[in-house]
Amino acid sequence: MHLIFATSMVPDGTPKSGYEIANAAVLDALTRAGCRMSVMGFAWKGREERKIADGTVVLGELEPRTEAASGLTKLGWLARAMMRGMTFSSAKMLRASPGDVRRALEGFGRVDGVIFNSVQFAGAFRRVFADLPCIYVAHNVEHFSALQSADAARGWWGASCFAARRVF
Repeated sequence: MHLIFATSMVPDGTPKSGYEIANAAVLDALTRAGCRMSVMGFAWKGREERKIADGTVVLGELEPRTEAASGLTKLGWLARAMMRGMTFSSAKMLRASPGDVRRALEGFGRVDGVIFNSVQFAGAFRRVFADLPCIYVAHNVEHFSALQSADAARGWWGASCFAARRVF
């Protein structure tokens, strides 16, 4: 069975966060179960020592942290999200086009299914993967992360980005 692990940030060596540790565990478990695993996503911008595994397609570099982006970049993400009807975090993934992702997917050959580890990548490229069996592995407790981000937000911009959290 050939599965694609579609992720916003590809594994690049020694896991440094819970997100990366969970990704490594999922990939390792599926490989041990006999699945042929390929990975696609973005490389973390600015990481110096990268050890990208064979079978990985890097769609470009990305700095995913909102706090590291300029105000203009944040406005661009917000505009793309609103124009395309997607989440703010999914708009960050649009450094690659749907065509880029489709070509990368075709380059893997026959694919039996796709595993998403975050809503960002899946939301940005949902039409590319629409004809494939997909599963979402929610290894992060993202609703807690969103609440923490909302509570830590400063100023009008930060608070308004997380205002929706009050609904939940």
